[in-house]
Amino acid sequence: MKYKRIFLMILDSLGVGEAVDASNYGDTGANTLSHINEKCPLFVPNLQKLGFLDTLTLREHKDVEGYYTFARPTNTGKDSLSGHYELMGIKNNIPFKTFAETGFPRELIDEIELVTGRKIIGNKVSDAATIVSELGERQMEQGSLILFMTNESNLQIAAHEDVVPMQKLYTYCEKIRRLTMKEEWRVGRVIARPFTGKPGKFRLTNERKDYAIKPPRKTVLDFLKEHNYEFFAENGNYAFIKTKQPPAVVKERLEEKKILIKTYGQEMLKDYVRISTGSKQVMERFANALLEADR
Repeated sequence: MKYKRIFLMILDSLGVGEAVDASNYGDTGANTLSHINEKCPLFVPNLQKLGFLDTLTLREHKDVEGYYTFARPTNTGKDSLSGHYELMGIKNNIPFKTFAETGFPRELIDEIELVTGRKIIGNKVSDAATIVSELGERQMEQGSLILFMTNESNLQIAAHEDVVPMQKLYTYCEKIRRLTMKEEWRVGRVIARPFTGKPGKFRLTNERKDYAIKPPRKTVLDFLKEHNYEFFAENGNYAFIKTKQPPAVVKERLEEKKILIKTYGQEMLKDYVRISTGSKQVMERFANALLEADR
């Protein structure tokens, strides 16, 4: 069977049952989709047409327009990168390191402070918004870097853009990525998390940047490239909007309002701009400015 287009959509962390190694990570009984649907019955008519909710029971459903099933991951580890590797055909039996229980070792902290020239604060499990709210003011006063991690295999660095410019933060994370290629510190991703705002009103920007360990061999995407297939990848925090005016004109007008967007050279997206959909407020502000700029 041949297809002109294939759409691969990944709803990261939205599982339909526990993995075979769930007990290793305290995830016995995990079933995110089922638990969400129990607490808040989902109305997703378009996804239902594809059999989305039928993955919970695998029952036959005559009104479904597609095929549906579920697959259990075999790659070792619970972090997103291991799962993404497997989706793209990469087998990985060596889990990336996690430091959620202990924090990162003093030896690594010392190395990071040496290559960045800045003091490290934090070094604990947290989500980005919480730790920025907690330590953001201290970070600005000290000129330090906030280091934290989630339960997955990652090392995240947050800093206020007025204290550590975004490009400088990226440079620091590139250096930290090189440090964490050592086997004892080998996390799946180093993540830059810039933020702005004033104490009590800090806001994470949309300029997050992930430095993941590159796949050890060719992925499905590499083979597609070799056979001259065109593909386009983005994450779900953005919307693509077709404009009446040329995208370059819209982009210039929006940048005058300090709203950054992205335009594309690919033929299939040349008439579109990309805007953030990170929150309702941000989306409304961007959409209103876009409408004004696109008159």
